[in-house]
Amino acid sequence: MKANANPKSALILTRLQKYFIQEKCPFYYIGDFVILDENCLEVHEPKHQRNSLDHFPNNLGFKGQLEVNSEVLLPQLISKIIICDITHLNFSAIRISYNSFIFLTASERLQELDLDEITVTSKNGEIVPYEDLLDHVPFLRHLKL
Repeated sequence: MKANANPKSALILTRLQKYFIQEKCPFYYIGDFVILDENCLEVHEPKHQRNSLDHFPNNLGFKGQLEVNSEVLLPQLISKIIICDITHLNFSAIRISYNSFIFLTASERLQELDLDEITVTSKNGEIVPYEDLLDHVPFLRHLKL
């Protein structure tokens, strides 16, 4: 594998074939409990840090719980993520795109989903019904509306 390979592609190759294992980790792990607020990204576990999203690299990876309280910074956060293994996803009174929802639930390990006053819209601005959202979370255990 090339030394300058795209981190996301390198991670996929690593999963497919043991000969593609890299010497250094292709992503920057930020923690198990992450909150996206109006002006910053706050990480609670393993160590507490609160910084502007610009201070984080473009190869983020996290698992566990993600709480999204800002619809403005969500696209910027998604553009920086290469590994997203979320088990608990909390939204709070925001409007997000359907593509963003699909990206955040792509790992299929989501067990708890909190859709508190959230509106998910398609590309043409139509509101996506809950039935379509639930098709992307087959292992869901808890749903809060």
